[in-house]
Amino acid sequence: LDLEKTAIERIRTASQMSLQHYGLPLVVTDSGGKDSAVCRELVRRSGVPFELMHNLTTADAPQTIYYVREQFQKAEQAGITCSINKPYYKGQRITMWSLIPMKMIPPTRTIRYCCEVLKENGGAGRFITTGVRWAEIRKRRKNRGIYENFVPNGKKRAIILNNDNDDTRRLFESCLSRGKHVCNPIVDWSDQQVWEYIQAEKIPMNPLYEMGFHWVGCVGCPMAGKQRYREFRIFPTYERAFFSVGGWRILVSPDSMNCPFMKIPMRFIMTICSGREEELSQNINYLLGCSMKPGCWKSVFRIGWSFLLRGRH
Repeated sequence: LDLEKTAIERIRTASQMSLQHYGLPLVVTDSGGKDSAVCRELVRRSGVPFELMHNLTTADAPQTIYYVREQFQKAEQAGITCSINKPYYKGQRITMWSLIPMKMIPPTRTIRYCCEVLKENGGAGRFITTGVRWAEIRKRRKNRGIYENFVPNGKKRAIILNNDNDDTRRLFESCLSRGKHVCNPIVDWSDQQVWEYIQAEKIPMNPLYEMGFHWVGCVGCPMAGKQRYREFRIFPTYERAFFSVGGWRILVSPDSMNCPFMKIPMRFIMTICSGREEELSQNINYLLGCSMKPGCWKSVFRIGWSFLLRGRH
């Protein structure tokens, strides 16, 4: 109850600032995951006016799309405004599959341009809430807070506040501009607390969780670790889509089509920067009939990427 009360107070504060500085209600971003579901329920219980927004990544599982569509239909029947934010890059509509060739490299754990382009551009000029939590990724405790202020271009956080006292709220309000501002009401919740709240309040969930998924996001996301291989087995069309536009096929020149790296499936290329040298080297050694030690292939690919990218410019 204390967690719920604190989160609702944060939401009401964000709503007041949104109405005062923007003249518009709070925007609740809904990715289709468990944290978004909890935030949606908390905002509903807070009694503040709000809108719902989903950032279309074009790489979400079908179950996620259907779940978000169902929840938005229920919300619209209750008079709540819902919107789907479609991704744009360099002035044109894009998908994950058209973005990878433009970036000339598939997304990795350290090169996550897809999140910035497909997920984080929505909500410009508005006050939004998200389900970001420190428990999900350790470094988020350093660079994500309860209240966040983005500079007008929407890419860089200018101020982050991690407590709820009146002084920090006044400081945050004095820094408000016309950029995007964020409230993360459950930023300090643990995984267990999220699931306990979901079960206690009987919140409808994405059916992917019933299929054994512990993390819901884009299919094949490198941040999902080994789960992405399971995702590819369940959704093989997504693996074929990644392979058709990504990896070495978009990096090598036409006169290098006999390069042995061309034989490597996309799921191995996506492991390059994930820190799993042992798994990477075993897979590639098997495919190419080599016996290089763990870590060696990682260096080879990084050098190869740098060389090939320089050759394209």
